[in-house]
Amino acid sequence: MPVPDVESDPAYVPNPCVLDPERVTEYPGWDLPAAVRPQIEATMSQVAQETGWEYETDLAVASGIKVGGYPGWTQSPDWPVCGCGSPMDHLLTVASWEFSRGDEKRWIPVEDRPAMAGWGWDTDDDHPWRAIQNPSGLMLGDAGGIYLFVCTACPTRPFDYRFDCS
Repeated sequence: MPVPDVESDPAYVPNPCVLDPERVTEYPGWDLPAAVRPQIEATMSQVAQETGWEYETDLAVASGIKVGGYPGWTQSPDWPVCGCGSPMDHLLTVASWEFSRGDEKRWIPVEDRPAMAGWGWDTDDDHPWRAIQNPSGLMLGDAGGIYLFVCTACPTRPFDYRFDCS
């Protein structure tokens, strides 16, 4: 891991960790068009009954640090619009945690699921799930995220960002 050029408070330097990207399919959560929700409610209910998986936490937006997809908004969506008038595309999310709730089943890597047995918010600090949930040691606000956007319609690729937390 590179050493910062200037002296930094260790609390603001991420922990060394391994980048192990995986391709996932996700669906809009907060950004799901209102007209679509009634069309999928019966299916979402059936999936929840059969599997225990909920649309919002287990099937929609993938949590964690990621490239592309949908922002995992903590607050209401706030998509930036470029000066050209085009809505900007989500480029990157830097999140405090790789997964945020005990019921997020799909977004926990398969190889980490056995270590997650018996975990909960009241679990001891040394339980293995804490390192799995936050390997970089980041804490942005109150478990928030930074979302980077780019305008692909403009040749200069202007960018913008949003930050939110609970």
